[in-house]
Amino acid sequence: MDAIQVETSYGKVSGARSDGVSIFKGVPYAGRISGDRRFRRPAELEPWAGVREALHLGAPAIQPPRRNEPEPAKDCLYLHGSGFVIGSGGSPERFVASHNMAALWTSFARTGRPAAEGVPEWPAYTLDGRASLRIDTRCEVMYDRYGAELAMWRAAGWL
Repeated sequence: MDAIQVETSYGKVSGARSDGVSIFKGVPYAGRISGDRRFRRPAELEPWAGVREALHLGAPAIQPPRRNEPEPAKDCLYLHGSGFVIGSGGSPERFVASHNMAALWTSFARTGRPAAEGVPEWPAYTLDGRASLRIDTRCEVMYDRYGAELAMWRAAGWL
């Protein structure tokens, strides 16, 4: 990995570059939300002097602690992605899921077809098959995922 530095409107940030991808972790996008800022708009982000290191994740929101993630904190407004259900997006498996999502969207934007290495082919959606693609660390095509629920609502007369 090579060191990389950029200037933001709040100050300089140092990160890393690997395989053509610039990586900046734990960069705040707003000020604090704890104390007198609780349940209010976040404080304005204050500019910093010098260079802010952005090689480690910022704290995720308060939740049960997760392996390979920083300790949760009340002040948690950092750019670091989503854990989808729980977590912060900072765990290694979340990076794999994020890579799968980015690869599929890039393919879709270029070709009109979402495809990526190691991801099953996603068939066209039909009302009979109702194919959907679950995008995670291991992607899978799911057919009629909510068929049982849909049948229940139809039987109840709601659909």
